[in-house]
Amino acid sequence: MGKQAKIIGFFTNQRGDTTVRLSNNSCQTLYKYMWEQNYGKVPKGCQIHHIGKKRYGKNGNEICSLKDLMLVTPVQHKYFHRKNPKKTGSKNRSKRKTKGSD
Repeated sequence: MGKQAKIIGFFTNQRGDTTVRLSNNSCQTLYKYMWEQNYGKVPKGCQIHHIGKKRYGKNGNEICSLKDLMLVTPVQHKYFHRKNPKKTGSKNRSKRKTKGSD
């Protein structure tokens, strides 16, 4: 492993994720950076999921710890971020009127 890049700044990307600007002129999400600093590269085909609600400190910066992160597949990640997690089945199960059912 070569010399690791240091964080030189933070910003929020278009999706609302905290992103770190690194000393090697690259950027990555805070979650990925934290994961890789502690566990090594994220395996190909995997993503980092943040568990629970985001928390912010008094200065407005996001507070994140390793216990908030989980390694997942893209399918699992999509499942965690679905719009209505408690709903199952079709979107509209209400009875519809059909011709002649009045």
